[in-house]
Amino acid sequence: MESSPGSRSFERIREFLSAPSVLFQKFIGQRFLRHLSDLDSFTEAIRKSSSMVLSIDRNAKAITRRAVRSSALLLAIPTLQVNLVRSSLSSVMYRYFYRTRSFPERHLSAFEYAR
Repeated sequence: MESSPGSRSFERIREFLSAPSVLFQKFIGQRFLRHLSDLDSFTEAIRKSSSMVLSIDRNAKAITRRAVRSSALLLAIPTLQVNLVRSSLSSVMYRYFYRTRSFPERHLSAFEYAR
């Protein structure tokens, strides 16, 4: 029975891994432990970052709610200011036109008006 090149290399790897070399086992063990600690720190970082993202998301939602409320107020303030300016302008314009344009006879003397 002839084995494929892939299975032969797999057999070599298995033999190499099962070799009773203390140095090799130390090397593999240290690397494996390093990877495990890296994996632990990675999963911890992911957990922390995901909880940070959740808290940032909660804070962003709260900030967004506050911003919407304050922006509604900020949008209302210019509207109020414009309305105040408009009303004061309209009252000034009304007074001006009422005194000058609408009733020009007020500015004429009684003699000129009677003509």
